[in-house]
Amino acid sequence: MSLAFKHWLVKKAQDPKKMPIPTIITGPGVASNLGPVAASLGMKNPLIVSDAFLVSIGLVQKAVDGLESAGVQSTVYGKVVPNPPNYQVVEGYNVYKENNCDGLIAIGGGSPMDCCKIIGAMVLHNGTKAPEDFIGMFKVAGRNNKKLADQFPPFIAIPTTAGTGSETTLAAVISFPKKHLKLNIADGVLIPKVAILDPEVIVSLPASITAATGMDALTHAVESYLSYWQSPFTAQYSLSAVERIGKWLFTCYHEPENLEAREQMLIASFEAGVAFTRANVGYVHAVAHTLGAYFHTPHGVGNAMVMPYVLDFYIEDDRMDDRFCELALAIGLGSEHPNAYASKEGKRAMTIAFVAKVRSMNAAMAIPTFVEGMTLNDVDRVATRALEEGNGEGKTFNIMDFGYPCPKTMTMMDMDKVCRSIVDMEKSNVSKM
Repeated sequence: MSLAFKHWLVKKAQDPKKMPIPTIITGPGVASNLGPVAASLGMKNPLIVSDAFLVSIGLVQKAVDGLESAGVQSTVYGKVVPNPPNYQVVEGYNVYKENNCDGLIAIGGGSPMDCCKIIGAMVLHNGTKAPEDFIGMFKVAGRNNKKLADQFPPFIAIPTTAGTGSETTLAAVISFPKKHLKLNIADGVLIPKVAILDPEVIVSLPASITAATGMDALTHAVESYLSYWQSPFTAQYSLSAVERIGKWLFTCYHEPENLEAREQMLIASFEAGVAFTRANVGYVHAVAHTLGAYFHTPHGVGNAMVMPYVLDFYIEDDRMDDRFCELALAIGLGSEHPNAYASKEGKRAMTIAFVAKVRSMNAAMAIPTFVEGMTLNDVDRVATRALEEGNGEGKTFNIMDFGYPCPKTMTMMDMDKVCRSIVDMEKSNVSKM
C-alpha cells in the first residue's frame, strides 16, 4: 500500500468536526477564575504541572491561592524542563498518586502541557503503562473506547506563551535522553477540557520568546493549511490564525504590554492548534523535532528557522500557488498584489512574496539563522532522522508508520539541502556556499 493511498484513507476516514475542542475562557484577568472552573469540574486536589521559572516568579502560587479561595486544595509538580524527558513524567505521576490528586492543571508553554498530558495517560492506566507505551496514535484510550476515555482526569490548561497550541491539541511530545529521541503521543483523550487564555499572564514574555512562539504558531497554521489532510473545517482555523499573526505578532514584539495584541496572539495560537491537531504538520516539524533531540534547539526557534527552506522546496514549481496565494492574502499581502489571481504570473509572484514575508518576519525579530553547534558532519544524521519522521521510513520512529501528510514528498537530497542551510558554518570552519 503506497503512502499516498494511506494518507487518502486517513483523510476519508476522519471527521475533524467530531474531535472535541476545549471550552475557552479568554480576556484580561480570566486566570483569576481558575478556582471556580476547577470546582465546576469536580476537582478537590488537582496536580498543577509547571516549570521552575513560573514557580519562582509566583505565577504558580497565584494559581494555588486562587484554587484555595474556591475551596480547592492543590499539589504542585514544578520541575518540568524543556523537551520533557520520560523520567519527569514518571516523577509527576508519582506525585499525583502520593497526594491522591483528582485532576490536572497545566501552567506553562508546551513542555509543562506535554508532561501533564502524559502524566494523565499514566493516571488513566493506574501506572501499569510507561510513557513509551503511549508513543504513536491512539494508544492512550484508543479511538472508540469512550468508557476508558471518560476516566481521564479533568484537565485545565493555562498557556503562558502564544505559540504551541498545546491547550487544544491531542498531541504531546516526550524525549528519551539516553536514546536522543523526541517522539509524539497523540490521542483525543489528551485534549484539555478547558483552556484559560489570559493575556495578562504573557505580558512579561521576553521579546525573543514572543518571536519564537509566535512563529511556532505560524508554522502550525501554515503546515496544517498545506497538509494533504486539510479540510474546509481546518482551513478556516488555519487562515484565521495566519491573519491574526500577520496583524498582531509584531505589535506583541514591540509593545509587550498591549493586552489586545497579546489576547489576539493567544487566540491565534489556539486556532492554529485546532487546525494542526486535525490536519497534522509536516517537514518543518520533522526537522525541528530532530534539532530539539540532538541540539536542544527550542521548538519555536527550530520551526521558524527551518520553515522558509521547506517552503522553498514546496514552491519549486507552481502546483501549490493557489494555496500560497490564500496564505499570502491572509497574512496581509493583498494590497501589494491586488491582481494576483488574474494571472498565473500573479499567483507565482504572490507565492514567492509569502515565503519572503516569512523570512522577513524571522529577520525582523532576530530569529537565529543557524543551529548552534550543528556542523556539516551532523547533516546526514539530522536529515536521515527528519526524513524518517516526515516520510515514515525505517524503524527508528513509530510516531506514524506513514509519516506526515505533506503536500509534496522530499527525497534525501531535498532534506539534505534543508539541513545544510541551518549549519553552524563557523563551527564547520567553512563558508556558506
